[in-house]
Amino acid sequence: MNTVCVKINGVDYNLKGEEREQYLYKVAEYVDKKMQALMEGNRKLSPSSAAILTALNVVDDFMKCDRAYQELCDEIELMEKEVRGIKEENDLLKGQLLQIEHLSQKLRDELEEAKDKQSTEAQESVERLNLELKATQDKAEQYLGENLKLKADNKELKFQLQSAKYKLIDVQNKLLENQISLARARQDLKST
Repeated sequence: MNTVCVKINGVDYNLKGEEREQYLYKVAEYVDKKMQALMEGNRKLSPSSAAILTALNVVDDFMKCDRAYQELCDEIELMEKEVRGIKEENDLLKGQLLQIEHLSQKLRDELEEAKDKQSTEAQESVERLNLELKATQDKAEQYLGENLKLKADNKELKFQLQSAKYKLIDVQNKLLENQISLARARQDLKST
């Protein structure tokens, strides 16, 4: 357990916590700045009134961070659903592409067989197969284009998801800081 001596509103306090000393100093500095700002704005405030107003401001900050945290969680959940949907659609397109490639290979094989035959019927079959092959290749190119677009969308959603996770971590850190500040303020109130 770490213990540090901090000064809040000109009074020394010993803080104990599991967190690093640097973090404990940062928490105390946050509370001190809030309290100093209040007292500078209204010089008639008593230290106990300033402590109560500081506690109210810290709780307000905490509640705003909590609301932002909830909004980020909701946004992340929506993004994850979108990513799952895109993955499912991507898998479906991959399956369709494999079917098209299989059909294309089958048509090529039939075309080779038809080339071996020298009859008029074989020539008509070759022309029909060439048209089907061209149509199939066009369709395959279309699916490949859609697949590339989905991959790009998927990559963007992953980036957005990662950004949202970093924001969430930041909000969690602020929430923890605010909870510590609130605990300190309560302790200060009990002390006075």
